[in-house]
Formats: sequence, C-alpha cells, structure tokens
Amino acid sequence: MIGEKYLPLRNLLQRQAAGLVTLTFEEIEGILGSPLPISARKHQAWWSANVPRRSQDHAWIEAG
Repeated sequence: MIGEKYLPLRNLLQRQAAGLVTLTFEEIEGILGSPLPISARKHQAWWSANVPRRSQDHAWIEAG
C-alpha cells in the first residue's frame, strides 16, 4: 500500500503522457513537500521496486 507521503508523486506520474519522466531530487521534494530520505540520494537501490514493496515503490508502480 502506498504511503500517504508519496501520493502526490503517484498522482503526478499518473498524469504524465510520456513513458519516461525525469525529475531532480529537488523537484521530487517539491512535489512531496518534504525532503527525501538520505538513502534516496546515496543508494540507487532505493529507487528500485524491491520485494517486499516499500511505500515509495507503490508510488511509481500504481502510476503505471
């Protein structure tokens, strides 16, 4: 289940017509209204859809 913090990111991604969306960390933080965890900037794996799913994974999975 998607964490409430990541709903704005999911909503933005759902509205995109392009199959690829590129955002900076700062743009994502602006969408979320809060900073990303330090691990999001340090570890590429934070952005992968791991199993078990984490709340941020659901944001882009649910957006398609």
